[in-house]
This record gives sequence, structure tokens and C-alpha cells, in this order.
Amino acid sequence: MSENKFDLKNALEYLPEGGHIHVTDNDGTVWRIEKKADPEPENPCEWESNLGTLTCWHRRYALGNEQPKDDPQNWLAMFFKNAFSEPGKAKAVYDFLKTNPHGTHISVKNNPEAKTQSWTLFYGSMVDDPNDVFTVIVTDPENLDTVPRDFFDACCDEMYTQERITILNQSGYLFMPLYLMDHSGLSISTEDFYDRWDSGQIGWIHTDAKRAEELWEADWDVDRARQELKDQVIQYDKYLQGEYYGIVVSKFEPWDHDDPETADESEFVEQESCWGYSDAESMADFVNEVIGSCREYEYKAPAENQEPVYPDWSCVFCQGRVKGRLVGPKQKFYGTCENCGAVYHQ
Repeated sequence: MSENKFDLKNALEYLPEGGHIHVTDNDGTVWRIEKKADPEPENPCEWESNLGTLTCWHRRYALGNEQPKDDPQNWLAMFFKNAFSEPGKAKAVYDFLKTNPHGTHISVKNNPEAKTQSWTLFYGSMVDDPNDVFTVIVTDPENLDTVPRDFFDACCDEMYTQERITILNQSGYLFMPLYLMDHSGLSISTEDFYDRWDSGQIGWIHTDAKRAEELWEADWDVDRARQELKDQVIQYDKYLQGEYYGIVVSKFEPWDHDDPETADESEFVEQESCWGYSDAESMADFVNEVIGSCREYEYKAPAENQEPVYPDWSCVFCQGRVKGRLVGPKQKFYGTCENCGAVYHQ
């Protein structure tokens, strides 16, 4: 038994699927900890505690929470328009476009005599094309409700995807891209895989301040939200890669069987099991709840063709010679009488 400090979390982290380790508790009892693949893990996209929604497009796989039939650009344009169409919210759109000279932007010209303004929307960066503009007269610049609705619709419709994302992320929303690697299995991430052949963006994970404040019972914190969305995608990535496990805890118990040849299979008796784990820390917490603190123990099974053991006593029934072997970490004796076949174990 090793007296060195034993890190159960790391042991489970690097334990391969289908593998096991042996540990001993403070009472000296030996336990077997098995790590098995979860055959039916719960899809983490279905967890009610999730902050974000995964909206994905893929021609072969149904991924994430939503798979809209509309194409990504039209879906985002409609989402954007709905987000800023309420009274007072359009200001974020206009303010951004007025300071965006190298993309879709609004040029403002004052009309002092009429106390109005001329707003000209330039589509994209084509500012030199006089036909590629949309101009309206804003009668009351202090009241954005006086801006014609068709001008607002044109702003929403003509912006680039990144412009829409930027405005959303400055206005109580958070959109992060989703990338899929499809090669010998699926892997999803908020970071680009930079593989032009087998990966690409498939959608977004997104949330908003209202959802966050309901879950947190606290104010909107974009940094906290960004980290939670990343963690949510990591969990979904583990699901796609089959990295959800079950932990089975079995206890070494004295053998009690009529056939000493099966003693090795009968030594460990399952006590507890739990499934749906994707991180080693949670697995270690479960093991500690079942058996308490523990240390690693290198369990050595009896070697094949082990030399027989002859105890210094005879069969109590016929006084014949008893032959057996020592089994398990506690070296229990299991044997039979060579004369009458009586079974013995100690």
C-alpha cells in the first residue's frame, strides 16, 4: 500500500473508459472503482439551468437546441429586427451606424431652418454610388419614433452579419460563434478549428440579460455570461464525443462460494453506482461520499498456476489432506479436502 498522497481526481481523470483502480479506505477495506461509458447520457442542451441557446444549421446533423428552417442570415436579420423594434431600442442601431463609416452607416445632415435632419443610409461601404442610398427626413431628432419605419427596416436588412452581432453584444445580448469539426467523430467549440476541409461555423450560442438575471438573481455581467456559454459548449462537446461516464464502486468482501475456482470473480461486490459524469472532480466527490477518504492500493490478483497451499491442519470430516490457494489482497485461503471434497475458506 502506498503511503504517498493519493490524488483521486487525477487518477479518475486519466483512467481509461472500462478501466478500474483499487483504493483502500481508512479502515483498511479495499474497494474497486470502475469507470464505464454512459450508454444513455442526458443531452446537456436539455438542462433547464442552461444560460444559452444553441442555434445550429447542418445538412446532416440535428445539433443544439434549435435548427431553424430559414437560412442563417435571414434568421439573424429577423432576430435582430425583433430585438430592436420596440420603442426606444432603435437608438442603439442608429448610434452604431452613425459611427461606422467603413460599413453600413448613416450620414446625418442638419436642416436648421426647418429644425429637421436628413438621414442617409449608405448600404455597406458603397458610398460612391449615388443610387445605393436611402434618405429620409427626421422631423424630430429627439424623438426617434418619428424616424420612418421603412428606414429602420432598411437598416436592419442591409447590415452585415458582424455588424448585427456587434450591436447585439453591446445591447444586453451575447452571441458567440459555434464551430463544428466533423472528422472521426464530432467536436463543437466557440473557437475556430482552422481546418478548411472538415470544420466551419454552424451557428451561434446566444443569451440575453433578462435570461441571465433570472438564473443568477443578479445583475447582467457579460464576462460571467461569456464564461458560462463557453462552459456550456464544452459540456455539449463532451456529449458529442461520448465522454460521459458512470462510476461503479465495489467492495472487497470475504468469498463465500462453493467453487473456489471462481473466487476471483466473487471478491468484489457492487455497492453504489452513479452515471452522467463528465468531469473527474464530480466522480471523485461521488467516490468520497460512498467510501470516505481513500488511498491507492495496487490489487494483485493470484497468479495463474499458483503453487498450491497445504495448511498445517487436516479435514475435520475425514482427516484427509486439504489443498488450496491464497486469494485477493487480504490473501484469504480457499481450498478443498482431497479425500472427501469438503470446502474450506478462512
